[in-house]
Amino acid sequence: MYQIPLTATANQQVSFNADGSTWTIRLFQAVTSLCIDITRDGTVLLSGSRCLAAQGLMPYDWMRANGTYGNLVFDSDPDWTLFGGGGCNLYYMESAEYDQFEQYLLTGVIPSD
Repeated sequence: MYQIPLTATANQQVSFNADGSTWTIRLFQAVTSLCIDITRDGTVLLSGSRCLAAQGLMPYDWMRANGTYGNLVFDSDPDWTLFGGGGCNLYYMESAEYDQFEQYLLTGVIPSD
């Protein structure tokens, strides 16, 4: 799991490397919601999607290349004023980590390996 470095700024863009790819995310405030654009290796996967807590931000399997890549997850209600140590963090979970996280959300049971 990789914590994406965010600052307490309403509109920002961050790039990072994970799973052998370069990711670029753009976060922006839209009236009452925080929204995100996600690009992987120059391909736009998501544009203007509303951010939610404890849910994968890429909702479709094709966005994760059918499990080849992981997913992005906020650990609390997305609020840019809480970025940078204020209590709201964004993580990139690799595929196996995200699959376990998703299983926990569905069952309430932490899977054991």
